[in-house]
Amino acid sequence: MSRYLLDTNICVHFLKAEYALEAKINAVGLHSCFISELTIAEMLYGLAKCEATYATQ
Repeated sequence: MSRYLLDTNICVHFLKAEYALEAKINAVGLHSCFISELTIAEMLYGLAKCEATYATQ
């Protein structure tokens, strides 16, 4: 069984519904896809940075 480690860029593109990633991930099975703690940290950092930008506008 293959397993896939999704990096931050792939997660961002998935959230933006780009590159038909939802279909590709569904094709391999969500149970085969993983993200690292580093990717989670980068996503949270990006979200906090984005929120700070909107708060100062």
